[in-house]
Order: sequence, then C-alpha cells, then structure tokens
Amino acid sequence: MSATLANPPQSRPTVVTIRDVAARAGVSAATVSHVLSGRNERVSPSTRKAVLAAVRELGYRPPPVRSGDYRTSEGAIAVVVPELARSPVLGNPFFSHVLDGILEVAGASGWSVSILAERTWSDDQEMRLRFDGRTDGAILLEPSAYSLTARSLVERGIPTVVVGAPAGIANVSTVSLDEGVGASAALTYLVGLGHRRVAYVPAEVADARSTEQWASIQAEATALKMRKPRGPLTGGAAELRKVVEADRSLPIIDRLSSALCANDLVAETCLRELEKAGLAVPADFSIVSLGAVPSGTPTPEARLTAIRAPLARMGQRAATLLMELVQDPYRPSENVRFGGELQIAGTTQAVGL
Repeated sequence: MSATLANPPQSRPTVVTIRDVAARAGVSAATVSHVLSGRNERVSPSTRKAVLAAVRELGYRPPPVRSGDYRTSEGAIAVVVPELARSPVLGNPFFSHVLDGILEVAGASGWSVSILAERTWSDDQEMRLRFDGRTDGAILLEPSAYSLTARSLVERGIPTVVVGAPAGIANVSTVSLDEGVGASAALTYLVGLGHRRVAYVPAEVADARSTEQWASIQAEATALKMRKPRGPLTGGAAELRKVVEADRSLPIIDRLSSALCANDLVAETCLRELEKAGLAVPADFSIVSLGAVPSGTPTPEARLTAIRAPLARMGQRAATLLMELVQDPYRPSENVRFGGELQIAGTTQAVGL
C-alpha cells in the first residue's frame, strides 16, 4: 500500500460561518443560503460560481439540519453506490467486501452508516437534503467516469472519499487499486506461459478504473515486447468471441490466446461466451480477471486466475480517512493505492498444451 498527500496542509482558521462565505464572495448571507439550498433560479450563474468557490476556499460546512423532532446523529457516514436497481451491495462482490471494511471501522468507532444510491437523486435539491448536516461525510464506491457527485459534494464542503477510482478533483481523498501493479503481474505471468497476444475487455459501464487498466496494459505489453494488445473490446464477451473465432485460421503464434478482463463479472461472462462457441478455457484460451474479490470467497469466480484485491482493507482505509477528515477539515487529502496479488487458478495454461 502506498499513500501520497494530494494537497498540502492548510492553516486552521476559526469556525467558518455563512457570513464568512458571503463576505468572501461579495454577496449577502441570503444569497449564499439560496445557492446551498439549491434555489438556483434566484441566483445568476456567475454569483453561484463565486459562492461555491468561497465555500471551497474557506472549507465551509453547513450546520446540522433539524426538522421538527428530527435531530441528526453525530458520526454518520453515507456510502454512495451508483444505483440500487441491480442490488450492488448483495450482487456486486466489490461493493460488499468494501462495505464490510467500512462497517468494521465505523462500528468500532460508534459511527452510523447509511447506503444511498447516486442515480436516485433527481436534482441538486435532493442531494442537498441528503447531505446538509444529516451525514458528516460521504464515501463514493466506484463512481462512473461521468459522475459529478464527488465534485458537487466538495463544492458544498462535504468531506468526501472516493473508493475504486481516481477522483481527479482537488481536496478529495481516494483509495484505489494500483492497476499498473496488477497488469504487470498478469502479463508477466502470461508471457511466461508463452502468450504473445492479449485482449482487454473493460467493464460494462465506463469507469476510471477501466481507463487506467487499459493504459497500464498497453504500457506493460510494450515493456514485455508482446504484440499490440487488442482492445478495449467495448462490445464485451460477444466481441471477444468474434475476435477469437476470426483468428482460428491463423497460425498459433499469431492467434489471440488470452484476455484480461476488468473484473470477475466480466471474466465469467467471457468464459461462458467462449464455451458456448466450443472453445475450452484454458485449453484453447486463457482468461485473467484484473478486479477480483478476495481469495476464499465461496463464489464461482474463485476458479478464475485473477488479481485479488484487498477490498476489506480498502474499505477500512476509506472509513478511517473520512473520519479523520470530518474531525479535521484542514487535513490534507491523500491518494492511497493498494497492490493486488496474482492468484493462479483454472482459467490459464501454457500455449499449445
């Protein structure tokens, strides 16, 4: 595991109020309130931009919201998943294992955890109601490459940690896998088995991890003097099958003989698609998953040769980072990277055996 400070420590002023934000932006406190409450029709775009810039610069955090007898709990974390329609917590091993780590740290510290779905927020107002004082901070799990949630939360002064993908935003701590380490281990192993041509099958939904995986695969393949990788095969398992079938007439040395898949779910889909075409894995083709759940997990994916990720440890680190940031808003953000471990199973073998 490695960690780098994304931003230098800041000085520690007294508690920032809405009047401080108003003074910095050159507007009234009422205007600041309109911006933070999502009533943007009452504010010009330039004024809104100035207010949000002042919020970021001063590190302003909205006070807890009280409505009637409702009172916010202290020490509350929101875990934000892309959507709940596909039951990501139960159906996605990445989410469930990271959440285990988050719950372990939060529970030991007496903090509560809520799970929210990013795609259920219809507008800016709903996001504000979720976060203004009702939770102390947010952990985003594998947001898509097009997600603006992290940026929106930071603009409102909400402590935020992103897990599984680089945020690309100042003042946001991240916990992710070092995709270069995984790609290097997987390709070095395949080269040792005699593979010279490899394809890459990304995740179904575009995300920053897939982008980093593909860049790492290209760089490592060049370093290992492999043939140019095929990909990214955005058509998924069906496209991989077509490519493999088209290569059958080529000499063995020129055929595509292996594939790196973004995660276990993609790898399993590719395996089934190739078997439907009469191709045996690993006798005819080798598959490696780059985003696997921890070893020992009682799922079909355990048969895959894969880069195993320490997901629970990543969740633990994310929760610790967020709690530290909540308690010390001027703590510098960190980018923490975990290296995965290659575990060999039943989906790879030497070429020509």
